[in-house]
Amino acid sequence: MCDIEDNFEFDYVDSEYSRYTMPSYAVTQKVFKKEKRDRRIFVCIYSAYNMEGLPMDPKHLALMIGMNIHIDKAFNENMFKIEIDPILLSKFYLRRLNEVKKDIELNVDGIIEEVKRIYDICNETEEGHDYLVNSPVKSISIGILYFYLYIHDFADIYKDYLKDAWYLSFNCIKKYYVSISNLYNTLNVNRKENKVTFWYGDIYGKDFTKLQQEMAVA
Repeated sequence: MCDIEDNFEFDYVDSEYSRYTMPSYAVTQKVFKKEKRDRRIFVCIYSAYNMEGLPMDPKHLALMIGMNIHIDKAFNENMFKIEIDPILLSKFYLRRLNEVKKDIELNVDGIIEEVKRIYDICNETEEGHDYLVNSPVKSISIGILYFYLYIHDFADIYKDYLKDAWYLSFNCIKKYYVSISNLYNTLNVNRKENKVTFWYGDIYGKDFTKLQQEMAVA
């Protein structure tokens, strides 16, 4: 699809019709330029927070600074890659849970240590490393955090708050969680460790013992 913003150019002709057509074109072009400038400013602010070790969800930043922009387009137009630490981003999402559900306060620093451990275990295999390197950082952070909530019996407690806290549908959260769970549990089975922490039967209706055998063969 042609991007109207990047192709919005006009060659004005000095004629008796120019005075009628130029103002409307000029105003429209000015609006497009302002929107593009706002998107660049947004990415710069986002990058500045990240450089200070405070990455956050871009939707949260847009709400925080009051900018109504097309976020995906802002990052697609960005010419440089922003490296985001998934562990630091996980801290942001944990703090968001504390903000949204105020009657329970999660120990952010304590949980982050286990988040690091889960990340490192997933990173041990070639498959896990490829997933962590090539997947969007938000999917990694969310997947690990929900995995943590699930194995510590917090998932049901926070389920109704996750969409607002993490700016994501529960279906997406579950999908990212399953990816992390597959990596983590496959590695544990291959190590011949029987402690598999993801109960597939709850979602897929599979027999747990049979699943362990399938994973061991794979």
